[in-house]
Amino acid sequence: MKEYNLDHLILRGVKREKFKSPKTVSMDFNVPVRNREEHVSKIRKELENLKKLKIETEKKEASLVTFYGKENHDLKFESIGDKKSGVEVIIQGEREKIPFAVARVPKKGFDVVEKKLTAYEKETTANGKPKNNDLVASIDSIKETLIEELYVGDKSYWPDDKDKKFWWEIWLLGGSLEEQVAESSISLFITLVQRFNSSFVSSNILKFGERQVVLINATIRELEMLVTESNIVVEIHNPSRVVIHEMIKEGIENFEVSDLLQRLNYPKGELPRISVIDTGINNSHPLLEELFSTNSLHSIDPSSPSTGDEIGHGTEVGGIAAFGDLTDLLKHSDTGPIELTHYLESVKIPLGDIGTEHLWGMTTINAINTIEEANPGINRIFNMSIGAKHDDPLNGKPTSWSAAVDMICYNNGEGRLMTIAAGNVSPKDKEGYPTRNLATEIDDPAQSLNAITIGGYTKLLDHIPLEGDYQEYEILAEREGLSPHSATGPTKHAIKPEIVLEAGNVIVNGNMFEDFFGGISLLSTNNKFLEELFVNTSQTSMAAPQAANYLAKVWYENPGLRNATIRGLLIHSASWSKSMIQQFPSKNDRIRSFGYGIPDLEFARKSANSAVTLIAEDEIKCGYEDRSSGKKKIVRDMNYYRIPWPSEVLLQLGSSSVELRITLSFFIEPNPKFYTNSYEGASLSWELQGPTESDEEFFKRINKEKREDGEKGFKSGIDWEIGSTSRNRGTVQSDRWKTTAAELASCGYIAVFPKHGWWTKNPKNRPDPSMQYSLIVSVISEDENIDLYVAIQNEISVEIDS
Repeated sequence: MKEYNLDHLILRGVKREKFKSPKTVSMDFNVPVRNREEHVSKIRKELENLKKLKIETEKKEASLVTFYGKENHDLKFESIGDKKSGVEVIIQGEREKIPFAVARVPKKGFDVVEKKLTAYEKETTANGKPKNNDLVASIDSIKETLIEELYVGDKSYWPDDKDKKFWWEIWLLGGSLEEQVAESSISLFITLVQRFNSSFVSSNILKFGERQVVLINATIRELEMLVTESNIVVEIHNPSRVVIHEMIKEGIENFEVSDLLQRLNYPKGELPRISVIDTGINNSHPLLEELFSTNSLHSIDPSSPSTGDEIGHGTEVGGIAAFGDLTDLLKHSDTGPIELTHYLESVKIPLGDIGTEHLWGMTTINAINTIEEANPGINRIFNMSIGAKHDDPLNGKPTSWSAAVDMICYNNGEGRLMTIAAGNVSPKDKEGYPTRNLATEIDDPAQSLNAITIGGYTKLLDHIPLEGDYQEYEILAEREGLSPHSATGPTKHAIKPEIVLEAGNVIVNGNMFEDFFGGISLLSTNNKFLEELFVNTSQTSMAAPQAANYLAKVWYENPGLRNATIRGLLIHSASWSKSMIQQFPSKNDRIRSFGYGIPDLEFARKSANSAVTLIAEDEIKCGYEDRSSGKKKIVRDMNYYRIPWPSEVLLQLGSSSVELRITLSFFIEPNPKFYTNSYEGASLSWELQGPTESDEEFFKRINKEKREDGEKGFKSGIDWEIGSTSRNRGTVQSDRWKTTAAELASCGYIAVFPKHGWWTKNPKNRPDPSMQYSLIVSVISEDENIDLYVAIQNEISVEIDS
């Protein structure tokens, strides 16, 4: 068995070169064939009518206009926008196979569209097509925007009753990058809302880069008036509806706690903290009271200034965050002293009756600020085991809540750590498992790219004697299978969840099921501890604080490492079990269910002689001005490293099996706008030199700057376990490769490079942008007698000396 007791090594010697992506995206648009004169005449007439109605009659500075495409054809919506005149596409969608785009068009924007029509009508390109053909030919009609076209969600959920009040998120023009626009928009919005007698809380204004979000209780007719009398509403969303799990507190075994209390060595000094954002924590519980330092309990719930927990959920989460599953600690009294490595903090947030009257992104920001202002400069992990179900599918798209979490975790590039529960599935019948899990997407805000999303599996909670009232029941999930509670995926924008931890099992009898049952649930601290000290608990709500517990322990061993590195180390350590591979032979289903797998705490914390981890914490330029060619040009850098493999040792091992792991961890700056694909300021990716690639071939494969004209067809020759298509998304990109020692010796270089995002389109707001990142590389030998650690350490020493 490997002994993980050695410090991780530092990967130094970063080198930089100008970078150009070899991946060019060319899109062939499927546009209708048009009669040039007839088509431009029709579109021009519609445009002139709209201009006369909106600009000349209603005297508006800007109008909302919808461009419709033709059924079963493409609409080149991105070409509708024009920065100089202020024409901005704000919504892009499809209804009954007809694509459409909603644009905000100022007065001079109508003239720009007219010029594009004229060019289409009178000018011909070198290939014989009308100029602007893909844009103009793709437009079938231009009309005044309908309010439901601003609604971001499944149109089947748009209410038929126009006089019933609903809660709505209203997304307005302006944001932190456009303060004057933002102030003007919110001022007009408040004036109109007061006139329409709708209610909203003016202090709850959530700002992003170019958007701001408010919550309003209004009818459809009131929304129509709001949109008609202004030009500031750009999106309408359903608000997030918070859910917490149901808790059963009967039949708890009475454990003797005095022995456990004697064995606990509580933390001393300045150590990491886990901050629980939940229903509060009853810190007088005998196991928890020593884990809270001064000024660590808070409430931002105006209806309940007490920091205590009346519901119970937060105290359960706190117990798991502190100790993990208490069952083993209470049942086994011969394990010796237990060293606790971190403190707890708690902030109680308002839930309300139905969870819709809060702007949850703002609530989360207020909770974070409250904790950090009370005790600044601490290594801390925020845990949020409260999420929201949406009636219509999100498919991984950002919401105001998930974007706020991304903004929180971005933290001006410095990063914050947050663990979020993936969400749960119900009902849990035998026939529906695991199909229903695969069909139930993760909760909002677990789709956040910067936070760590935790799903559930079950490790040991797979066998209990069933008797009495339960003798006809059976255990649902097999050992190390997907927890029946756990929601999954989607994996379009990132691998979510990233990791899984114990979330409990279920016993079933036909359509009858039991969740919180001794032996299939975790054990945690009870808020009503004077009645019962402990409570059976489960679901991903309890998997998330286990991950926070792991992160705190990794940080305890590595206190000087960045947030991105600590996050990366835990995910880097994860693997799929044999049971997971058997349960989901399809790799896509496996990734959707388990992410990267089950984390290995010991591997994340330390290196071993035969399992060595190297870490690089660096920064990369994602865009800067270059005038070396005599012309102004915005370029990007690529960072690369020579990995200090002990080639002689690896070649001597020859065909011996080794595993290579590589993980890249970074935080993106969000800018949520529904129509755009540029949600991130920039993103990053990595590539490794293949075993048969020369240095020149490797750099030509990944960097177009190194290629001659027409050069292509480069391949790495590495059979990655996750694969580049799946891993090159999100903000933690990890992969594994099992190979021979001799092959690994030939893989000398690893490169990190940027991908474009909204920073590229906003050079004035983000000039010369750069990103911090953490790169983690591990080599693991099956032979525990081989000392790779010293050999790699010697290679590093040689490089430093030279």
